[in-house]
Amino acid sequence: MKAMKRTSFLAGGLVILMGSASVARADVMVGDTLSLTFQGTGPSKAVSWTFDGDSGTNSAGFLNWAGGVKTFCVQLEENIGGGETVAFDVVGPEGLPDQPPLPGPMGAARSLVMQDLYSRYYDSTLAGTAYDAAAFQMVIWEISHEMSADSTSAATIVDGLDFSDGDATFSSSSTVVGIAQGMLIDLGEGGFNSYSRLLGLTDTAKQDQLIVVPGVGALAGLGGVAGIRRRRRRG
Repeated sequence: MKAMKRTSFLAGGLVILMGSASVARADVMVGDTLSLTFQGTGPSKAVSWTFDGDSGTNSAGFLNWAGGVKTFCVQLEENIGGGETVAFDVVGPEGLPDQPPLPGPMGAARSLVMQDLYSRYYDSTLAGTAYDAAAFQMVIWEISHEMSADSTSAATIVDGLDFSDGDATFSSSSTVVGIAQGMLIDLGEGGFNSYSRLLGLTDTAKQDQLIVVPGVGALAGLGGVAGIRRRRRRG
């Protein structure tokens, strides 16, 4: 049986010294529960999609949470509303998204492709425009939802990614599509980069998320808005 333990003064994975802006250490890890309150999406642009007999048009870009937390969505067919607080389980990116609904967890090879994307483009997306954010989100969805590209080989997965064909298709403005296509072409170029700062946030009823911790715009400055609960095994 597992017990839950609250770690005092942990603010979104960073120990914030009371009355000071100093950050002592990074502390969020797989096995924690991280509570976040959703505020909205932006900067973002519209992206249309089809998957598993469903379709829609989403505001694609950074998801913003109270305290300055930013994530990207990795689950098309679940939702979250403004003002909702979700107690996410922290998992490795290979465990996202949960199932049902489809497509189910990415697994190790697809997770490596996702890490390669983050290694190459997360920092520039963070400093970029709404077009960059929407393009980055579109590539995330293509990697996580293109089931026809499934393989134990990251290179084979990349070869099967195509915004206009397969189990998942995506469209947007020519600017967004052009940026996203450039990101897609670069995946695996010269080898696949791992990205240890990428973690997953999962909840059975709400959209699963990808989060970078620690990092600028990720968990810094959360200051009491989110709480971490840590699971530990009894001896």
